[in-house]
Amino acid sequence: MTLFAASSPVPDPLTLNLADAAIKLGALLVIYLCFIVAQRFLSRKQLFRGIELQLNLLVLVSLALLFLGPVLDQMHKYVWDAFKAAAVSGLVQLREAIEALRASEGDAWLEKFADFYMSVRRTCELGESCALQSLTPEVARADAGTKAVYEAELLRVVEAVAGGLPNGTLPARRKTAWAILSLLSGGVSIARSAADPRVGAQIAAGVKGAVLALTAHP
Repeated sequence: MTLFAASSPVPDPLTLNLADAAIKLGALLVIYLCFIVAQRFLSRKQLFRGIELQLNLLVLVSLALLFLGPVLDQMHKYVWDAFKAAAVSGLVQLREAIEALRASEGDAWLEKFADFYMSVRRTCELGESCALQSLTPEVARADAGTKAVYEAELLRVVEAVAGGLPNGTLPARRKTAWAILSLLSGGVSIARSAADPRVGAQIAAGVKGAVLALTAHP
């Protein structure tokens, strides 16, 4: 997790922007003073009880906007921070799995990896799915900082795949690695969308064959 640890530290959620808080407090004071003046005036006139109720509601809504807004902003930020951590952690696990397969299976690692990815990772619960397949679409909608952190770890995954390919120069093997990862992650997404398990299995078989064809000897 060194990559994520090296990213910008998350600020304390209890830390508030003093200038922003002062502005909101001033706005709240103005609303409250206006409310008190109007309430005292209207309370003397029975005909305006309905207006007084509307003023009460207006004050409540104003309070909600002033104080719930920053809370919601903080919640949104921390949800994205948690998502960033999960996305990067998932890619770290993927890279480590590839490196372990390369060490244990030798030249047969890619076939084992493709078979596992297009079987177990295709049929498992979504909560157990690979981050490359399940979280990449969400990263595409994230902010630039999240994309940058995700891209950095994704490049490490590509290096792990390229390092285990048998043929070609390193730049050529990197291109092949991108193709392999794209085929596998996209193939799982398409296969998961099939209602008929037999169609999903056909998609998986086709993707696995295409992956292995990329590294077949001419």
